[in-house]
Amino acid sequence: MTNPTTRYYVQSLRAFVEASRKTVYIVETRMGNNWENCWTEDYEALTFPSRSLAQAEINDLLKQMPDYRADDYRIVKVQHG
Repeated sequence: MTNPTTRYYVQSLRAFVEASRKTVYIVETRMGNNWENCWTEDYEALTFPSRSLAQAEINDLLKQMPDYRADDYRIVKVQHG
């Protein structure tokens, strides 16, 4: 029979591994001829759980900064794990 503490750690590890394999989205900004992920919060790269939430962030930025161009931003799907 498995120790309850061991079972808890195994379940936690499985949940961590599954979460680390999830698909997230990032917003990249055109920098000359390159694309870079410049969207950060507290020096951590921002990721979004869906394409629509990433697009909403771009839309908010463009509303606040009307001189910015939409084609200078793109959404990239990132698979973790």
